[in-house]
Amino acid sequence: MKEEIRLEVLLSALEIENGINRLIMNLFLIFEPERTKNFGNKAGISFQSKIDLLFDISILSKDEHQTFELLMNFRNKFVHDINSDCFDVVFKKLDNGIQNRFKKYIVNAEEKINEIVLNSAFKNLYKHNLEILAEKFSNRQEQLNSRIEFLQDYRKSYDYVAKLLAKFNLDISEIMIKTHENEISFDETLSKISKLCLKNVTELTNSEAQKFIASADNLPEKFYTQLVN
Repeated sequence: MKEEIRLEVLLSALEIENGINRLIMNLFLIFEPERTKNFGNKAGISFQSKIDLLFDISILSKDEHQTFELLMNFRNKFVHDINSDCFDVVFKKLDNGIQNRFKKYIVNAEEKINEIVLNSAFKNLYKHNLEILAEKFSNRQEQLNSRIEFLQDYRKSYDYVAKLLAKFNLDISEIMIKTHENEISFDETLSKISKLCLKNVTELTNSEAQKFIASADNLPEKFYTQLVN
């Protein structure tokens, strides 16, 4: 029975660490898990360093960081201390601060602390860890969707303006060629160019072109926000 408890804690911790690994690889765009030296199944940086990293880059809040630490406190006791073979023994070995944080996962605070209550609290802690990871993956997906939408909108606006300017240059060239070949007079040339400019200015005031022009001034900032964050 005690070995089953130790195995349950270990498997829970391994699943959470696997989730942390996948989150970090997703954030840093590591697409080949088998090649990473730190965030795959190979020995790499410690779990503590991984959640510290997520805290440093503001993915985890202080409370979320402590939530993952709390589960690992139990993992470490069960795995590295031969005498820590049940929740009651492990709980008594933890300092008061860690004990108080863990008590928050006891559903009924009036219950007498025993093995069953502590086991149930650990399951609640494990579930909370999973919920945090699920939220972080959801947030990341929303961020990626926003990035894709931004790039698609910008490309659409850019393509519109680029085609408009290319057509304008082509029309100007045709007018100048005809003028050079004396097919139209100089006054007529000026008139055609003026009308062409007016037409293009009008087209540049539509919503698609304005979207591109309006974004041009703060484009570096937008790229930084969408592509770096």
